[in-house]
Amino acid sequence: LGKRDPKDIEVNKEWEANGVDINALDMWDNAHNEYLQLLFEYGIFGVFLLLGLMREMCFRFRMTPKTKEFMVISSCLLVYFVVGLVHFPLHIARIGVLFPILLGAFFSRSDKYVSIPDAR
Repeated sequence: LGKRDPKDIEVNKEWEANGVDINALDMWDNAHNEYLQLLFEYGIFGVFLLLGLMREMCFRFRMTPKTKEFMVISSCLLVYFVVGLVHFPLHIARIGVLFPILLGAFFSRSDKYVSIPDAR
């Protein structure tokens, strides 16, 4: 398909001599984007669920008084969503374990300010 640089061939031989599998270096196991990863794993249905969650969170954020505690929780969740653009924080156990805790704190702090219609 094209000419390979002789330096690359030498580097590959050196790596292989040290036990590095060159073919394994070309394989990516994650999309390095939480939203693309969600799309690949759960399809369009998963994306719609995430968009619904984000919409609900935006609505609750607007309706809830901005106490320091609520702002800290909201900021932490916002960091998760922004970092998700270039990384996959929900797929790493030591980082992802905080997401449901923060989500629960967010919803518990905003529940009393959001009216939920009766299901009668």
